[in-house]
Amino acid sequence: MLADSAEKGIGMIDSTQLMVLNKLSFFKDYDSERLISLLPYIDREFVRKGEFIIRTGSQGDKVYFLVSGKVRVRKVLLMNLDYLGYKPMEIVEDLGTFDPGYHFGEMALVGNRERSADVIAEADCELFSISKESFDRIVREMPEIGQKMLLAFCDTLATWIRTYDKKLIENVQNRTLIQLLTAEKKKSEAMHRITRSTVFSTVGQVFDTILEACMDCLGVEKGSLMIFKEGDLRVDAAFGPDKFEISDRVQEIKESSVSGRCFMSGQALLVEDIRKVEGLKGAGDGSKYFNHSLLSVPLISLKGETLGVVNVNNKTSRERFTEDDKIMLQELAQEAGAVLGYEIDLARLFSEMEDTYIKLKQTREPLTVLEDRISRVLRGAWPSGVTTTEGRHGRE
Repeated sequence: MLADSAEKGIGMIDSTQLMVLNKLSFFKDYDSERLISLLPYIDREFVRKGEFIIRTGSQGDKVYFLVSGKVRVRKVLLMNLDYLGYKPMEIVEDLGTFDPGYHFGEMALVGNRERSADVIAEADCELFSISKESFDRIVREMPEIGQKMLLAFCDTLATWIRTYDKKLIENVQNRTLIQLLTAEKKKSEAMHRITRSTVFSTVGQVFDTILEACMDCLGVEKGSLMIFKEGDLRVDAAFGPDKFEISDRVQEIKESSVSGRCFMSGQALLVEDIRKVEGLKGAGDGSKYFNHSLLSVPLISLKGETLGVVNVNNKTSRERFTEDDKIMLQELAQEAGAVLGYEIDLARLFSEMEDTYIKLKQTREPLTVLEDRISRVLRGAWPSGVTTTEGRHGRE
């Protein structure tokens, strides 16, 4: 039986329960006259073991006083785990069991709100209850008693609030820890993808993998990876709504562009709103930005050479970039710079070897012609089949 429901068997208490009422801690300071005056406003209820007395979300309309039995109080929390990639989880927090003398549900008397916790009978229970309607009558007809009860209820609520403040702090700390661990997990996965990007990949695939890893880790929808080449910055990888529009675009390196300023300074550039930064100009008319917040980080090799920049904008959360985002992208860019530096060094070495081979080949061709001529001269100067040694012996 759910005590808050309409279907319940209750009855008013009478003078025979006066002694029981007097033993409840809530009424310990009430004299007999006051207790007798309250009898018409108090109901008596019975609940079997395992049944709900109060259920989370139901409309509260009374306060309960436990006369006999035991109750368990629990709070049902819905934890959003989207950021971990899981479905929402229902978590039941047990707030403890309580013995006779305990009262609960007083929020129903001070505000028209839904129940915020479950109260379940751990044993067969006898309860006294006062409905909101009866309490309002007490306040009107016996204001002194009504005020005394209201102050007692407020004191109980204050105690619960202090208790929940501590639990809230713990929950916030736990959630913050989960967020930090989640961020580290995403960063570790991104680092792994960047490190392995050179395995069985073309240079273009390496660029794409690095940019995708950075974008996934920060949760953004738009990004580009630009490599320094022949005095300019070239877009070698891009993702987002304007991917095909900006791919392979060559940009002059200048102070007025985000990527140019980042490359020239060799420092990460966090822009909360590019419209408010003097001397900076965004790409296009700005219609493709959620909030005009941008982040650009240089790609620097282990030798200290600035290879290019990685740019991201449009966080899926629609929030502006933060210092934490900048630090995260810097760490990823550091790993990417090491990988790209190695790849670029290999490409340069291959190019130098190819150039050297061509030069050697070009130098070898005249020598080959000269050797061929000398060979023909030698073959023509001596009779066929006679060596120079034999000819010298014949003359002697």
